[in-house]
Amino acid sequence: MKKAWILLGQALFWLLLPAWYIYLRFSRRTRVLLVKGDKALVVKGWINDGRWSLPGGGLHGDEDPMLGAMRELIEETGIDLSSSKLTWLGQAAQRQNGLHFNYYQFWYELTDQQEPKVETLEITEAVWLPITSLNAKNAQQHVLDTLAAWRAHR
Repeated sequence: MKKAWILLGQALFWLLLPAWYIYLRFSRRTRVLLVKGDKALVVKGWINDGRWSLPGGGLHGDEDPMLGAMRELIEETGIDLSSSKLTWLGQAAQRQNGLHFNYYQFWYELTDQQEPKVETLEITEAVWLPITSLNAKNAQQHVLDTLAAWRAHR
């Protein structure tokens, strides 16, 4: 059943591409890179192109980007960093599959590898993967760009 749900989401991604183009262009978005040792937490949304993404999403109204990033992290992975402060990496733009959106980049290094809890239909998978295994074939461009910003920041 889960595989059928994932395939339906991927089909919807391509069918709704024109709508995504308009929606994403006018939204403010966030992405959070969580690192533990040599691994990063990545997710796959229900409606996606089959590649890994970083937790994050759209901001509500005038929501502060850091607060929105932490809210999205909790919603998508169950990981609560509200007692911590994410590190700002900057703003970036993703241009992939004809889609364009701007996003705020944050990162945080965990001292323990918290296991994500996916409790929403929006996310189908959340896993820790070796950073070196993420590439253009299996990860969206914002993942690679945020990893590059993180490496430059360190």
